[in-house]
Amino acid sequence: MIAIGLTTAKKYSKSPCLLARDLLDETKDVYWVEDAPLPCISCGDFSPLSLVSKKEIYNLKKKYRVSDAVVKKLERFYASDKDILNLKQLDSLGARIMVSEIENTILGSLKRKYRSPSSSLMPYYDPTLSGRIALHTGVIGPSSSGKSTIVSKIMQHNFNENSVIWVFSPTATSDPVWKSLQRELSKKKVRLVDTKKIVAPVDLASQIGKGNVIIFDDQDAVLPENERYTSGLCSRAQYEGRHMTDKKGKGIVCFSIFHDGFSRRVKSLKSTNIESSRVILFPNQQRHVAKKIMKNRLGYSSAQIKEIFDFVVPSDRWIMLVQHCPACCITKTGVLLL
Repeated sequence: MIAIGLTTAKKYSKSPCLLARDLLDETKDVYWVEDAPLPCISCGDFSPLSLVSKKEIYNLKKKYRVSDAVVKKLERFYASDKDILNLKQLDSLGARIMVSEIENTILGSLKRKYRSPSSSLMPYYDPTLSGRIALHTGVIGPSSSGKSTIVSKIMQHNFNENSVIWVFSPTATSDPVWKSLQRELSKKKVRLVDTKKIVAPVDLASQIGKGNVIIFDDQDAVLPENERYTSGLCSRAQYEGRHMTDKKGKGIVCFSIFHDGFSRRVKSLKSTNIESSRVILFPNQQRHVAKKIMKNRLGYSSAQIKEIFDFVVPSDRWIMLVQHCPACCITKTGVLLL
């Protein structure tokens, strides 16, 4: 379940798992801890019933043929400080089942969902895991959606120490996002490579270096005569990267940025779909594309896809779907455990 802040998380686990950092307030960092009888997140000054949507309540009322009087009695109960709900003459099997489902929904929201509009969450990459599991990330979205921008921010807040960041792109040396990242972290730490200059195979171990980060931007736009080499490097980094560890046990982490998540021309797309344990999508700009990727590439069920779309708010420019344990959906202002 979700815990907010390290102090709270340590009440439930000796080794809580950090999911996302809050860039504005570190006391609001989001952790995952093992499930417990009591939830870590409270609903504050709001009624617990506010965690259940009106549409859900209506569907339950209709499903179990419960009167409006039961719903009103339930609203008054959650607004009070009483511990026991007494339905009296309104008591029935349908009413009891409905109340039970509403309580399960509330507990599920308290344990699995976190939303704070004032937060500025940034997904966390644990460098100690990169040598054991593939932390490769696929980024798929339309032009000007912010693909390069979010990857650049992830670099600043996760890989700004002890790693060299290689950026391969047709516009690597002219893109303001990558040039800004290089100014921020220095030319020694950020290497910008124009893919038009890649006319021979690049060796992963000797030329890129163990424990470093590779970003392949705009792979759809790489010229065919260069794409064979960049795709080969990308595929090898994804298949073998976690085994190429440095002295600190860090493996190679690969970020692949695409416009088209179903392109047949880019050969490295297959390895990206297989090896990427994290995927960044832009559902508020291309909902149908995000749905297709979640269903056909990630294998999510219709119920999971609906839950994710219900969780996303209009202000969420991007979402990150984490495939490895704990599986979750991270946005700038919230986290949903899957």
